[in-house]
Amino acid sequence: MTMWGGRFGEEVSDDTWEFTVDTSDRRLLLDDLEGSMGHVGMLGSTGILDPTQVSVIVEGLETIREEAVGGSFTFRNDDEDVHSAV
Repeated sequence: MTMWGGRFGEEVSDDTWEFTVDTSDRRLLLDDLEGSMGHVGMLGSTGILDPTQVSVIVEGLETIREEAVGGSFTFRNDDEDVHSAV
């Protein structure tokens, strides 16, 4: 299910899925991770996330980065784009 798919009572059609999915941005995985880490840092510095939450999220993003650099990160067929894969 997509992040937005919960609004619908049924799965989206194959045509809708093909129109919506963008696999071309997968090449931006490392950039997306860097941006996500920066965003988490900002959320921590403004107090929206506490230090423990920041640490846990950054640790998870670092694990994904290690997988990406090592070639073991796997995109799933139901990843709508690089953001949902992360």
